[in-house]
Amino acid sequence: MSGLIIIVFALSVVVINIILGYQERQKTNLYRSLYVAEHTKSFFAKARNEMMRLAAENKIDTQSDFFKSMYSLHTLIMRNPDSYSDFSAGLAKAIFNIQKRNPKQLTESEKNISYMTAEAMGHIIINYSSAMRFLFGFAKRWTKNKINHASFIVFISHLGNLDKKIQAEREIKTAQEELYRLSSNSGMMPC
Repeated sequence: MSGLIIIVFALSVVVINIILGYQERQKTNLYRSLYVAEHTKSFFAKARNEMMRLAAENKIDTQSDFFKSMYSLHTLIMRNPDSYSDFSAGLAKAIFNIQKRNPKQLTESEKNISYMTAEAMGHIIINYSSAMRFLFGFAKRWTKNKINHASFIVFISHLGNLDKKIQAEREIKTAQEELYRLSSNSGMMPC
């Protein structure tokens, strides 16, 4: 009888530890997602703050399509950093007016903002896709931390379609490449 009590007690301890471990894992995932959301916001906030600084110095016209599109894009992502796949169509719409322009038509200030936004999009692609996060971690270890988000995204784009499930990442990458193209004449292309 005492053996049965010991077995039941041991099993209950195991079950309790499994439940506690699961709850701890959920907390860890929640904290990670909160961190990633704030981290993502910070990159777009930097780009938007720079754009606002340039607008205050009259280097960017606040009535231009570029300013309105980029401001909308930054605001959209900063308000919804954890649901980028839901607004990937919004990304395409937000840069639609920008795509019509030739990089030579952009001012140096606009090219700088385009580049900063493209960098921020690279963080979204890597931080919100477990496959990309794994590949980026592998690439960082393989290159001994000599690869950054921008050059990793350029590298991945050369590999072709890795997975049909990551349509949102491809749309964001396309938008990112367009922004890099627009900033190309300023010498700020990724490594």
